Amino acid sequence: NIARLLASVPGMIYSTSDNAIWVHLYVASVARIELKGNEVRITQETEYPWDGRIDVTVEPSKDDEFSLYLRIPGWCRAATVNVNGRKVRKSVKPSTYLEISRVWGTGDRVEIELDMPVTLLKSHPYVLNNNYRVAIKRGPVVYCLEQADNPEYDVWNIAIVPETKFTATYEPELLGGVVVIEGNGIGLDISAWNNKLYAEMDEVQVKAIPVKFKAVPYYAWANRSPGPMIVWIQALGFNTLQGGKKLYKA
Repeated sequence: NIARLLASVPGMIYSTSDNAIWVHLYVASVARIELKGNEVRITQETEYPWDGRIDVTVEPSKDDEFSLYLRIPGWCRAATVNVNGRKVRKSVKPSTYLEISRVWGTGDRVEIELDMPVTLLKSHPYVLNNNYRVAIKRGPVVYCLEQADNPEYDVWNIAIVPETKFTATYEPELLGGVVVIEGNGIGLDISAWNNKLYAEMDEVQVKAIPVKFKAVPYYAWANRSPGPMIVWIQALGFNTLQGGKKLYKA
């Protein structure tokens, strides 16, 4: 249950092996970890998952050599890591741990920068309901369109196009403080269907109207006024079955 999960999260942030501390989760926190009889205090300062910057301060009770393993999330295609202002010159790959082995002293600082652009997800073609649809993602957070944020157009009839540009903005007063994603898309005016279920291909012309949309984190939906919500948004002009390439030239 939720209460048990939340209570167990602190124990999931770190683990140790013979001569190493492993950082599994990024969350603002302070921990005291016993390693070979040496107490190591680790402080994380971060606004993750809204920001990809994580500052980790390592403070052993006495200087000691050990490894610090940092998790590089599977969604992160680019990351940089500095120790005391100097870049760690190792390959940083998604879904791996980056090892930093050195003699650690009080106040040593690790600066992690996880690149966090807005990206689009697609489903396997066998998920038929999601063919020619995409989901919006930024970092580890999946987004949705909720009617409360898009009152001028039915969210089920909003589409993303290859020319859509996204902006990510932190709104501290919304839903407890979240990053929202906004962009320009296409609104599909389906009134010409006039409640028909089927029509010949050339019988009904759907109007495409430029619209602006706003997306919120999926986990936060259904906390305001009732209304439609959608995660898998129509994608017009993309070939989602073949790498997301355009079907036409802009």
